[in-house]
Amino acid sequence: TKIREPLRRISETHEHFGVLGVLRFVTNQLLVRGASLNVMHLISLDPAEIRDQAVDSSFEQRLLTSSEVRRHARSPANGIAPEFADRVDGGFDVCFGAVHGDRLANYGWYALDSIEAEHAAGTPIGLPPGVAYMYKLFTHPDFRGRRLNGACMAGAATALAVRGVERIVALVHWSNEASLRSCEHLGFRRVGLLVVGPQGPI
Repeated sequence: TKIREPLRRISETHEHFGVLGVLRFVTNQLLVRGASLNVMHLISLDPAEIRDQAVDSSFEQRLLTSSEVRRHARSPANGIAPEFADRVDGGFDVCFGAVHGDRLANYGWYALDSIEAEHAAGTPIGLPPGVAYMYKLFTHPDFRGRRLNGACMAGAATALAVRGVERIVALVHWSNEASLRSCEHLGFRRVGLLVVGPQGPI
């Protein structure tokens, strides 16, 4: 079983990203397990450059309240931890979503002041004024293919601008080619690398 799982991941990586993707995967395993290094791309988005904004009118897009977050957290398919609602209550995070009826179709999760260590390879990071950090951009499996990511990013940028946010940043693991491509399609640009070792950032 210990061998089967890595072989499955290598096979899937090769299918989607070819030999270069496999090399990234293997190199990453050596870095993490052999040298205890985590390497992540810092990506940045000017909201004016967000692409892919069209979405049909059956989706309601808005900031979610903490009570809505708690309700949607009851469904494991939404990938939301219930305690995230406390961060909304505290004003540390905001969640901008697209709702279809009573179902959560898409959401983006944004931090306004700092990034907890668990979301940045074990290193807490303070955010400068005017910058928000995107933890997650998620589309429920039932609503994929509806081009919701760009629309929700645009809506979130408008809502965040009211709070003085002029730029959105995120961290993506260097070997996660699928996420990097998805973010770049939305308008994110790679601006640097975060390399974290056993003693912290290098």
